[in-house]
Parts: sequence; C-alpha cells; structure tokens
Amino acid sequence: MPYKDPERQRQAKKKYRLDHKEEIKKYNEVYYQRPDVRKRMKEYEQRPEIIEKRKRYEQTEKRYFSQMFNKMQARSKKHQDKAGQFEFKNGQDLKEYWYEQREKMGPNCPITRQPLTMIRKKQGVGNKIYTNLSPDRLFSSITYTKQNVLFTSAGWNFSKSRFKYHELPIYCGEVLSRRFFKILNQRFPQEEWDMIDGADWVNNRQYYEME
Repeated sequence: MPYKDPERQRQAKKKYRLDHKEEIKKYNEVYYQRPDVRKRMKEYEQRPEIIEKRKRYEQTEKRYFSQMFNKMQARSKKHQDKAGQFEFKNGQDLKEYWYEQREKMGPNCPITRQPLTMIRKKQGVGNKIYTNLSPDRLFSSITYTKQNVLFTSAGWNFSKSRFKYHELPIYCGEVLSRRFFKILNQRFPQEEWDMIDGADWVNNRQYYEME
C-alpha cells in the first residue's frame, strides 16, 4: 500500500474546502437539518466526556479571545459613527496583540497594576469580574484600532467609561488618571487630542498636562 503523507492530505483537504466553500455551505445547511442528523448531534453533545471537553475549552485563552473579538466586532458594526477602521482580523490576532502589550508593559493592568485574569465563569455582583482582561478604547470616539486599544482590567474600563476625562482625577484618583494620560500621550500626540474629542481638552487642559 503506497505511503500517504498526512501533511499533504491535510493541505489537499484544506484546498478542497476553500475551492468549494459555497457548495459545502449549501450542503451543510440541508444536511444538519435532517432529523436523523440532529438526533445524533444531540446525543453526541450530551455525552459526559463531550460536556467536560466543552467546559475545559470555555476556560482556554483561545475561547476567551474569540468571545472578546466577537463582542468587539459586533460593537464596531453597531456604532459605525466611530472614527477609524476596525483593525483586528480574529481572536488569534487579538491574542497576539495582547502578547505584544504584555511583553512591553508586563502582565498586570497598566492602570490599576492588578494581576489580570481571564475567568469565563460568571460570578460576583452584576456578573462582572473586574480583574478580567478588557479591551479599553483610549478615545471613545475612535473604534477598535490597534493604536486606540489598551488592554486593562474590566474594572478600570467600566469606571473610566462613566466619566468625562477631566473628571477622572476627581472620581478615579490622580494616580490612576496620570498613568492613563501618560499612555494616552504615548499613543496620541497632544496636538491631536483637540481634534479627537474637542471641548474637553480645550476647557480642561490643566488635567492632562504631564510632568
């Protein structure tokens, strides 16, 4: 029996799926609606080992960033009035961007200095886990561009979103606010700030000047 290279077989199958993408999609739409197929799928999903496997997958980084990407993409499509273009390709691209930040700034939240978590299980008040990794948009008027996204704790992201930037030193404290504005300075030259968010920077400049 002739030897079949597994890698060549995988590549051939991948090429076939790409070349026949629409045909496969139409076939699957019919196939997965068949009563016998739906019954087998339901039985398969209820097997204990499959349930356990699904639980383990829910706690993986891959799943975490996949869910994060889907939420970001949905928000970007919903709020198309935001400036810029959504720049992330998928969950993997998002994860790699987090790795870049972690290499430069460390594994903790760059604002609160808390260790960041990726806990999928909902718990706590309001089902929010405030130490979880969260994609903060530095300027809310700009969509999820790589220049505008900073990974912080969900707690900081949630707190920041409730206030105007000139209010952050008052309600979130000067220490955290200065850390935030320092990063803002690094990402966006100050001469761009007025063009991005207008009146806040003009009327409250004293809050943003860095030493």
